[in-house]
Amino acid sequence: MQLGVNVPNFGPGADPGGLRAWARVVEELGFDLLMVSDHVAVTPDVATRYPAPFGWARQEFDALGVPFTARGRLTDEHLVALRKAWHEERQDQTAPIPLWVGGNSEAGIRRAIRFGDAWHPLRGTLPWMRSVVTAHTLPAFAPRIALRLTTAPVSGPERLAGTGTLEQILEDLDELRRLGAHTVVLDPYHGDPEETRRPDEAWRALASVAAHWRTSS
Repeated sequence: MQLGVNVPNFGPGADPGGLRAWARVVEELGFDLLMVSDHVAVTPDVATRYPAPFGWARQEFDALGVPFTARGRLTDEHLVALRKAWHEERQDQTAPIPLWVGGNSEAGIRRAIRFGDAWHPLRGTLPWMRSVVTAHTLPAFAPRIALRLTTAPVSGPERLAGTGTLEQILEDLDELRRLGAHTVVLDPYHGDPEETRRPDEAWRALASVAAHWRTSS
């Protein structure tokens, strides 16, 4: 199973130097991949919390006048167009670009099964992901989970995978591997834009997981 990192590319700390530092840390720790997010459109509350470039995307989307209720149908159409374009334009020996389809709703899961190469749920609990994996025939399973390292164990049915002590996090990764995940992406961002100015804590958590994961694997 591959292990990757979702790098926060927004907020006050997301400048070129900061992103280079993130890339260097992720590579030096031996992770298999690095991911960043992008948003074609965001809601007004998100645009207020995260100004440009997210705000630019919101303005451009508003100008298009696309109804919010049409987003599902348009997403499906775009996924079909992408698959067709990559199939027609790639050279014979070139592997197609895999499409990981997110979405924690039933509609998102159905979309991943119909159009995707993997289901890519975001920040879920282990019992919930286990129930989805066992109830559906998925093309593949590549979750993005939280990464919040604590000194004391975290308990309760709402505990997100990747949250808790190092032992809990490693157990979560083992369970996801048993559930058939071919890739797990760790997301160390927890909602405060100011965190992007101070990545040291996130880097220490990643270093702990990377060192012990390599040993246990």
